[in-house]
Amino acid sequence: MTPTTIACPVCGSTSDFRVVQLAQPRGFRTLYQGGRDFDGVFEWTPRASRPKTDAAPLPMIQHLNFEFWSGERDVCVVNDNAGQLFQFEKMAQGETWVTRDAVNQINMQRRDDGLLPISVRYATGAPDPRALGSIKRTDLLVLGLRDVPTVLDLEPLRVEGRAALYSFGFLIRRAAAALLDINEWEMRIGMRVIRNPQGSIVGQVFLSDALENGAGYCSQFATLPTMERLLHSAVDLATSFFSVDYAANHAARCQTSCPDCLRDYSNLAWHNILDWRMALDLTRLALNANEPVDFTTLHWQPLVAAATPPYFNALGWEAMTLGGLPAARSGSQGEFIVHPLWSNLHPSILQARADALEAGISQPQAKTMFELVRRPF
Repeated sequence: MTPTTIACPVCGSTSDFRVVQLAQPRGFRTLYQGGRDFDGVFEWTPRASRPKTDAAPLPMIQHLNFEFWSGERDVCVVNDNAGQLFQFEKMAQGETWVTRDAVNQINMQRRDDGLLPISVRYATGAPDPRALGSIKRTDLLVLGLRDVPTVLDLEPLRVEGRAALYSFGFLIRRAAAALLDINEWEMRIGMRVIRNPQGSIVGQVFLSDALENGAGYCSQFATLPTMERLLHSAVDLATSFFSVDYAANHAARCQTSCPDCLRDYSNLAWHNILDWRMALDLTRLALNANEPVDFTTLHWQPLVAAATPPYFNALGWEAMTLGGLPAARSGSQGEFIVHPLWSNLHPSILQARADALEAGISQPQAKTMFELVRRPF
């Protein structure tokens, strides 16, 4: 079946959205003439997609500045081979389906080991292109923000928006695991991207039980008191991250995330975007829509003070302040550092641009702190 191209029901994109044939294999086996024995090395990031669920409207329960839903839902993980699908071909004997890429990889290993390549006979017929999937029905806890101030931009299409939402999710998971006295790996984190009634694209995080049919963990937070308690526990946990007594002064040495705050092996694929400061911002915002999300908070001040001077020195530009924000200039060029979750309508950004023009900087550019600490140049 040829993949059918249709429009995404959420964002309307036709270029990155399509319907494909999905296979959920009942089992796997080795190619007995195949590659080398397992040597204990297992350092790789799987290409499978993140856990996902559908984007259908849910009857969310609203409280303070958060909304949530709990119940059973299908959760799927799909590996589409980086969008290329897997070209499966049936072997001439038996009921085994393989891809030539996998066989070629085995033969490359055999050549490296000084062995002759193996020969595989395929049945006649065209390859069957498919994605591999794992679909489980399990307990789900969906959590989102009720109201996002217009001066903030949490759209999941932005890398900063995705980073904040996933960081928020993994912080919630860690707090939930502590409350339930379970291993964090017993719950999985995913993100739902939906279009809200106002027509905006928003992201929601969800926790799902790792076991098929659920273990009942997510359903423990299905009431207003337990959900609010979970969020308060997450705030307390993240607040402890910048205590001088936490993990050898964690806040001074962890600019984004580390094994002492949000990282573990199960979220390896997210390590490059996780950020405990943004996770704390969203958790506080979920409890109070008026919480400040800026550089004046205690968890952002040390990072701004530590990260911006070396960056401006490396540029060789003259340090200054624009709109109360750390900035630097070189002639008519200028750059100022902004909070990762600010929208272009944030008053500090508007004031920084006005100050830049008044100072003779005709090309003021904004760089988020998210970019500065990850890819400064």
